Amino acid sequence: MSRWSRALALCVSLASINACTPPAAAVDEERLARRIAELLADQGELRALCSRSDEPADAEPTESAEGQPAEAPLDRAQLMAALAANAPVGSLGEPPLSMPAVVLPPELVPQSTGTGDHRRVCIDPSLGVSTGDPAALLAVVVVFDAECPYCRRFLQLIPALRTRYGDALRLQFVQMPMSFHQRAVRAGEALIEANRQRPAGGFDAVLQRLLEATPRDLATDDFVEHFDALGLDSAALRAALEARTHAATLAREAAVGTQSAITGTPTSFINGLVVSGAVSIERMTTVLDTELARARRLQRAGPSRTLAHRLCTADASPNALTH
Repeated sequence: MSRWSRALALCVSLASINACTPPAAAVDEERLARRIAELLADQGELRALCSRSDEPADAEPTESAEGQPAEAPLDRAQLMAALAANAPVGSLGEPPLSMPAVVLPPELVPQSTGTGDHRRVCIDPSLGVSTGDPAALLAVVVVFDAECPYCRRFLQLIPALRTRYGDALRLQFVQMPMSFHQRAVRAGEALIEANRQRPAGGFDAVLQRLLEATPRDLATDDFVEHFDALGLDSAALRAALEARTHAATLAREAAVGTQSAITGTPTSFINGLVVSGAVSIERMTTVLDTELARARRLQRAGPSRTLAHRLCTADASPNALTH
């Protein structure tokens, strides 16, 4: 196999089309090839990036077409971050932040019922940021990564869903930064700080500004600009990011995603029913309408204070959606 073919195969293994997932998903190779061409100036750079797998450990350094030593290969995480964030390779900005390891207390460990298309997962309502009536008939948990382009596409549906379902809809946003997204942890902590400063709307306002910006605008200075524009305290934001004030909170949210057997973002839970990927508004409303009818039946059968738990643990609807 030629170096170019091996490099393309490696890059294909690192990308996905419908969700941000670890390497392994099938992709549109033509689309990916175009993206690689945009990111890398020529075939020589791609070889330097991706083609070291079959050379002996003591191989001599290669040279580029211009006679200059080839650049050292970038690691897989940096390549994936550049592909996903639509940013030039090598321009990832601030050093990435990592999340501390956490052990979830038993009450926060997600509870799962059913299998396959009928699987439901109960996420603790205290996690993340929630909007809407806790007793709403539709409880939708959105697990997302602020740097994931598919999450950004999916989150654009939220205003339409709020308009359609009104008081019947409760939204809960839980963040799960993917390991190959180098800006996602910083963005996650900034969103948590926005919610701390303004519990009624701060998270939504900053998130909306992120969706209106480009995926690469996730540096500290970008969030300072968002906070200033919204009348939030940007100095407190800088202090929180430097001190990693919200690192444990974000890690706890991410651990819930991991323990729910989520393999990529976005993933949603509609009354516990698992919906994977950046599905269309039509598919979302199909599932939501079915779940709303189901919730109304359950509501008539018992007291509303136990409705949320019963919606999540009762037998799943056959109209589950996975993608």
